[in-house]
Amino acid sequence: MSIIAEENKATKITARWAVNVTDWRPTHEQYTLALNSIQTEERERILRFRLEQDQKSSLIGRLLLRWLFHTVYRVDWEAIRFGRSANNKPILISPEVNYTHNSGLLSDPKIDFNISHHGDWVVLVSIENFIENRKQNLNVIGVDVMKIEVPNEPISQFFEIFRDQFSEYEYNTIKPPNLSEKEQLQRFYRYWCLKESYVKAIGVGLNMKLSDIEFRLADDELVDDGEDIKSIKTKTQLYVINEPCPEWKFEESYLDQSHCVAIAYYYKQKKIHKSGDDAVTARNTVVGDDDDETLPFKVLDVNDILQYAKEIS
Repeated sequence: MSIIAEENKATKITARWAVNVTDWRPTHEQYTLALNSIQTEERERILRFRLEQDQKSSLIGRLLLRWLFHTVYRVDWEAIRFGRSANNKPILISPEVNYTHNSGLLSDPKIDFNISHHGDWVVLVSIENFIENRKQNLNVIGVDVMKIEVPNEPISQFFEIFRDQFSEYEYNTIKPPNLSEKEQLQRFYRYWCLKESYVKAIGVGLNMKLSDIEFRLADDELVDDGEDIKSIKTKTQLYVINEPCPEWKFEESYLDQSHCVAIAYYYKQKKIHKSGDDAVTARNTVVGDDDDETLPFKVLDVNDILQYAKEIS
C-alpha cells in the first residue's frame, strides 16, 4: 500500500487537532484497547511513565498520529507503522509514501507532522508537500503547547535563569516595565512556544543556541490575549543569526486561558515561468497565507477515535 498525491498539488496544513487529556476518563476496557491499538515499542515506552497524566498524554499523541493517516489518508489502522528520525522526530515508515508522476512513482516524504503535549492538552499538526518538475519541495511543520504556570521562584529570578536563551530584543520584549507579572509570564511562554515549534520543525530539538533564533512580534499583535481563545496571530517574523527567514510562517493562539500553542511551518515558493519577458513568480496556496483562512485547532474526543481503532498484534 502507498499514499498517493497528485503532482503539483498545493502545499497545505491538513490537521490542527487538540485533545484535552483531563477530559478523557477511560474505563479499564477503553484504556486497554487504546494501548493495544499502538505499536508494541510505543506501548512499552508509555507504560514506563510513572504518572497517569504522562501516560495518557503520550498515548493520546500516538492515537492522534494513527487517526491522521487512517482518516485523512485512508490507510488501514493496522498497516500504519511509525519510527523515529536520527533526531528522534516521529516519522512514518509504513506504508510507503509516493507521488504520482507522468513517468511513474516518485518515492519521497509527502506528509510532515508533529505532536506536542503539556499540561492538559495534546496537539497534532500536519502539512503536505508538492512536486514541481520532478523535484520535491520539502515543507516541514512543528508545534508546541505550553501551560502558563507561575514558577516557584520570584518572576525576575525565573526570567534570569533563561536569560541566555533569548536575544536582547526578545528579553526586552518579555519584561518591559509597563507589563504586569502575569503579562510578562504570558509573553515568556509565547516566545518559548515559538522557539520550540521551530526547532521541532527542523528536527534538531533544543540542541541549538536558542538566542540565535529571534522572533520579532508585530506591533498590532503584542497583546497576549489569553482571554480570547479565538484570536490567532500570524505576523511574527523569524530571524536566524540576524538574517530574516520570510519563508517561515507562524500561527499563535490559546487552547484555553492557561495554554498557549504555536505552529511553525516552512514552505517553498513555486516559480511559474512564461515565455519572453512575461516570466512571473507566484506563491503556492498555503493555509495561513493572505489568500486563505487560518483555522483554529479542532478539539477531538478520544472515544470517537477509539471507535475506529484496531488492536495491533
